[in-house]
Amino acid sequence: MLSGEAIPVTFRFEKHILNDVMDWFGSIRLFNEQEDTIDAQVTVNREAMICWAMQYGRYVEVLGPGDLREEESTHFRLLYKLLNPEGSHGCGDAFLQKFFEDVLDKPCEKTTGVCREENTKDGRMGLLIEGESFYYPIEVKIDAGDQYRQIERYTNFAERQRKGRNNFDTMVYYLTLDRHRPSKECLGEIRQEQVKYISFADEIAKWLMGCFGFIKERMEGL
Repeated sequence: MLSGEAIPVTFRFEKHILNDVMDWFGSIRLFNEQEDTIDAQVTVNREAMICWAMQYGRYVEVLGPGDLREEESTHFRLLYKLLNPEGSHGCGDAFLQKFFEDVLDKPCEKTTGVCREENTKDGRMGLLIEGESFYYPIEVKIDAGDQYRQIERYTNFAERQRKGRNNFDTMVYYLTLDRHRPSKECLGEIRQEQVKYISFADEIAKWLMGCFGFIKERMEGL
């Protein structure tokens, strides 16, 4: 279901998820055991590893290869590939529908589209999910710093899409590892309650578990 080459990966994890690690990877080399952590080495599908690391983000640190540690681009790329109904996962809009259910808590339209790095006069939006009755920019923040009045610009642009349309919903989502808030400079004139804060540790982890469950059921049905 997830395309990509199998590569050797080294990562460190907290001991309390050892059973989860063994259940997921099976054959794995453990070494460098410390009081609270263990290092591991495994050969695994690249995108499957990214998925798993996103799910256990707060308990796992990828040590290598180096390009897998590039947090921002890695998380962003996989999110888009899973959400895109035309993606190589071959599951159509199943993951997108679960994203609306588990993360956005909103209904999903059949006409829903997913764009990445959408350029607008108010800046380049990381992820954009839009339909006939909604417009949801998602700003993904891992290591990159906040930009001046970024959330204000995105919110105002989203609100302009409402013009002339009834029952049209807009919301800017701010996605981080731990649900931290943007800076005051990033918010500009926008109030905290006007932004929806989501995290890889909670909403995205729940969504990924649902995606894995869908894949498992589909594979068992073959």
